[in-house]
Amino acid sequence: MINSTDRLVVGSIFSHLAASDDPNHDAYTNSQASKFQALYSELSQIINQSPPKHISNSGGISRFSDYHFDFVRLGIGMYGIDSNSEVKEKLQKVHQLRAKIIQVKHVKKGETIGYNRMTTLEKDSKVGIVNIGYADGLMRNLGNRKYSFIVNGMEAPILGNVCMDLTIIDLSGIEDVGIGHQVTIFDEDLPIEKMSEMAGTIPYEILSRISNRVKRKFYF
Repeated sequence: MINSTDRLVVGSIFSHLAASDDPNHDAYTNSQASKFQALYSELSQIINQSPPKHISNSGGISRFSDYHFDFVRLGIGMYGIDSNSEVKEKLQKVHQLRAKIIQVKHVKKGETIGYNRMTTLEKDSKVGIVNIGYADGLMRNLGNRKYSFIVNGMEAPILGNVCMDLTIIDLSGIEDVGIGHQVTIFDEDLPIEKMSEMAGTIPYEILSRISNRVKRKFYF
């Protein structure tokens, strides 16, 4: 089809490295790249074109300079995340997720919190209701004190199950906090890697799950 008309021009030929960030699979990565280059040469001769080629993702950029070719595809590294510890230290986190407290309540010892009453308060507590839930991309399995937000520089554990639109946090012992107060879910000081570890997943999933209804702000 390409050769049947002069109106078709190939923009690029590319593939994707499956395990470029894992040294245990370097032999496989090298094999992938070798096969790709051979196939690129074959295709270029068949179509009589020499389009740009690319195969390196974030792991390939940092670990395989021989495979940078014409383009590279900086994905998760653009957020300041890399599984390679040496590279990670040179990157700056450029993302943060925040929400606001929309209600503060004082709840008595013995009361239960959240769907299915998963948390029973062991003492009189001050709790905050935050306007973020699993419909926004906050992993539901982070509830029941597994993960904490940061409020006024202090940890505020999640109480009960994460709800669809809201999350309840423990504000006991945190002063000067009220409705409209900002809470941090992750940022440079509370790295997303900690959340992904607690959720049993990877930062990629955390970032890609953040729904469209979460307002984005970009700073340049």
